[in-house]
Amino acid sequence: MTRWQGVAVAAAFALFATATMVLRWVQPADGPNSFAGAQAEAADLFQKFLIERPRAPVQAEPFDAVPLRGALPKLTDHAGRYILLNFWATWCEPCKKEMPELEALYEELKARNVVVLAVSMEETADKVGKFLEKHPYKMPVLADPDGKVARLYGVDSIPLTYLITPLGVIEGRALGPRSWNDPALRAYFAEAATKTKR
Repeated sequence: MTRWQGVAVAAAFALFATATMVLRWVQPADGPNSFAGAQAEAADLFQKFLIERPRAPVQAEPFDAVPLRGALPKLTDHAGRYILLNFWATWCEPCKKEMPELEALYEELKARNVVVLAVSMEETADKVGKFLEKHPYKMPVLADPDGKVARLYGVDSIPLTYLITPLGVIEGRALGPRSWNDPALRAYFAEAATKTKR
């Protein structure tokens, strides 16, 4: 195998590995969209807030990121809870405008089995820590300095938020900022957080 063939094989493998989440997200469903918890009312709510549903069930990929201010670093640390997994960065203005919404939602529902995990994409823990000194959010904030978590979730534009059920299934994603603390969404997340069994 020539050097260039080796490079091509390595590049193809890297592309496959980083695109796994994206490929599984758009896979065609075998039948109607009927994964757990899919109801007409929820579908209408997701449509109203421009939250995209997968065409088939997608299991959230486990990861380990750099915790800040005592946050738990692994996705599995939050198993059994409803998770809003938000990808952002300190340089991203729409992300910073969205943060108060996520913080308000977290404060409202943290005692009701809902957690917001804010993962800063491709920034050092030191840089994110300095941002948090000026903006002391209480929701769990994680750093993803080498972008491995972002690649795992197919993130190429932010803010991007994945909605993960207590069973670890991704039921939606939203590209761009949203009014996450809207009463209708808040009520939905609180209800969805109670569904911890199949």
